[in-house]
Parts: sequence; C-alpha cells; structure tokens
Amino acid sequence: MAVRLYKDDIEAIAKRVVELLLEQKEVPIVNDDDDWVSAEEAAKILNISRGRVYQIKNHLTHRKGNTPQSRVFFKKSRLREDYLNM
Repeated sequence: MAVRLYKDDIEAIAKRVVELLLEQKEVPIVNDDDDWVSAEEAAKILNISRGRVYQIKNHLTHRKGNTPQSRVFFKKSRLREDYLNM
C-alpha cells in the first residue's frame, strides 16, 4: 500500500519532528548569525549573578523550550544592550 505525501504534509511532519527534538535536547532554535548562551554564561558576560539573570530575564532577549523543565537561553549579541536599557 503506497501513501502519497504532499508538500504541506511533509512540512508539517518535519516541523513536528523539530519540535520533538528540541523538547528532548533543550536547545534553542537559532539562526547561524545568532549566538544563544545559558544563564550562567549570560551572568559572566554581564558580571552579575545567575540568580539576577533569572530575576531580570523578561528584560533580556531569551528563549525557552516548550516544557516547564526546559532551560532558558539568552541572545548573546543583545545582552549588554538589553541590560543597559532596562
């Protein structure tokens, strides 16, 4: 029995596979020109504590996975500017 898949079907399947992989690996979706860092690395860059990074995360460009246990990643190229403009 052969099943015919259309372009939209294939794209929907591919999108769902990526979502599932990201949930398992807890990595941010990034473009080649974006550099995302952990809260620990963001704290080092800003010379503040990791706890403080989490306190102000809504002022910083960040991404989080789809699950409550997912890690938060911060856009490195925006950290200093976001921090200074809060």
